Amino acid sequence: MSGRRGARADLPAVLAQWDEWLSTATDRLMSLDERVTAAGDDLPDPAQAALDVAAAFLCRKAIGARVEAIRADPAQAVALSARPVTDDHGAPVAADLSTAAALLGGVLDRVEAAVAGAESVHATLAIDRTAATADLAIAERLAGELGHYVQRCAAARGRAGAAGRSPVEWRALAVEAAALRVELERIDGVRRTSFERWRSLSSTLDSLRAREAEVRDTVESVRSKVEPVPVLAVPSVDALGAVRPIEELEAMPWPAARVAMEPFLLRVDRLGAAFDEVAARFTAVLERRNELRGLLHAFRDKAGGSGLAEDASLEPLLRAAEQQLWSAPCDVDVAAQLVRDYTEAVNAAIAARTPAAGASGSSSGFGRLREGREPRDARDARVGRDGRGGGR
Repeated sequence: MSGRRGARADLPAVLAQWDEWLSTATDRLMSLDERVTAAGDDLPDPAQAALDVAAAFLCRKAIGARVEAIRADPAQAVALSARPVTDDHGAPVAADLSTAAALLGGVLDRVEAAVAGAESVHATLAIDRTAATADLAIAERLAGELGHYVQRCAAARGRAGAAGRSPVEWRALAVEAAALRVELERIDGVRRTSFERWRSLSSTLDSLRAREAEVRDTVESVRSKVEPVPVLAVPSVDALGAVRPIEELEAMPWPAARVAMEPFLLRVDRLGAAFDEVAARFTAVLERRNELRGLLHAFRDKAGGSGLAEDASLEPLLRAAEQQLWSAPCDVDVAAQLVRDYTEAVNAAIAARTPAAGASGSSSGFGRLREGREPRDARDARVGRDGRGGGR
């Protein structure tokens, strides 16, 4: 008797737990009913989901009725809990109250999983559809303006019209539309840049003409001072020909305008590089003559420092090299040989005077000259110790 009284004393708390559980299950069931309706055909099996929701309502109603029966007859609480649960028509729902609760929880979990998956697919579909629609609209506009990828845009538009609610098709369309937009925007960038450059061609060509005049002056100056010089002609800006009016180009479809503009702009770019190359090649010959001058006088000072300033065998070699280097035009190849003869003679004379020290000072200087490093004594000589360092 005392056990039964204890069970009866706990019954209000147990019923309160069932009330709370039923309230939570009801809220969840109502929410899932709305979500199943909204998801519709996005569900893997819409009919099965609808049947599960209907079964859940029946199960929840049967559980609620059994809880109320226990509340109405507390003395039969244990028996009612263990008795099979049935619906309004007497059809069995579950073996007992606990099993019915577990059954309802399982159905709700299954429906929740199906709806959550459908909602995720729907969200992705919405994102892809929005992105594809926006990118395709921009791509179609640019395709019409540029005359590029018109057929591809039309095909993509046809696929969009037939895609319906297919996540796979809209994902593919989103990728295709984004690629079309990126490529067409790149082409549009080329178009804009080309027309901007064309508008500034007048000032660009004026700058190139000024550069051409500078290079021609450099070439003439070098030719008057040294030989042999590179066999290079100075390109002419005027050889580019007439510049087509921009209004004429803007009236063309872009593919035709691009064919007219790109080769001309490429020739303009190459012209500037050609001027730099000619100037560098000619200036290099003059710089070589100047380096030879510095090397010659560095060895003249070296000879003087070794007591060979008045050496009769060295003087003719020095004068011959100086005569060639300070003539106009100077034959740089001949001058290089004369300087080599003189530097080798100086080294030999010094070695003959001081055999022990000669080995360490036997370099003629040509190795360093070929490596592009000017000897320190050559740099000193270029200030013109004898008053001739400035040269021509």
